[in-house]
Amino acid sequence: MKPLLRNRLPQLVLTKTLEIAHDWKRPFVDIGCGKGDLLYQLKDNFNLIGLGLDYSEKQLAYVDNTYIPFIRGDAFSLPFRDNSIFTITCFNTLYNYPNVKTLHQFFREMIRTIAPEGRIIVDVRNKKNPILKIKYWLHMKIGNFPTVSHDTNELKNFFYSLGCSLENSIAIKSYNFLSPWGFILVFKKEKNS
Repeated sequence: MKPLLRNRLPQLVLTKTLEIAHDWKRPFVDIGCGKGDLLYQLKDNFNLIGLGLDYSEKQLAYVDNTYIPFIRGDAFSLPFRDNSIFTITCFNTLYNYPNVKTLHQFFREMIRTIAPEGRIIVDVRNKKNPILKIKYWLHMKIGNFPTVSHDTNELKNFFYSLGCSLENSIAIKSYNFLSPWGFILVFKKEKNS
């Protein structure tokens, strides 16, 4: 049985991702894959089979390894060789970390394992969206795990410092709301990095 997404925003991210996924190259890894929502959709829509990696045994208890391969692993110490992956994705995950600085090692691992001219595709929530600001502030006030938006310029600058350029930034919108809910950022590792 394929898992259901938690709420509307992750569904918007998945829908927008499927619009750009048709030309992704393998090997392909989805980091922080959760219950495998993206991987199931990619297999069904594009016959693109990737590897799902998540640290949470609870999330991986829902996956079907006979349909798509999943492994338990640490995103801060990826179990892959240098320059061995062509496409890395990470969706609906970064908002669980309190700031970009805590993600530096995570991003370094992505860049280490991605092949030259490979793509790293992540989503970030829009720090300037007023509804998300209030929602995430309330969520943090209640005492749940961190739920934050990150500064896209800070991410771009960090990736750039490690030899990746921003190839595309895709707004995640709905209901004709003026401020996007977030962005899908596509980084390309430079040939000589």
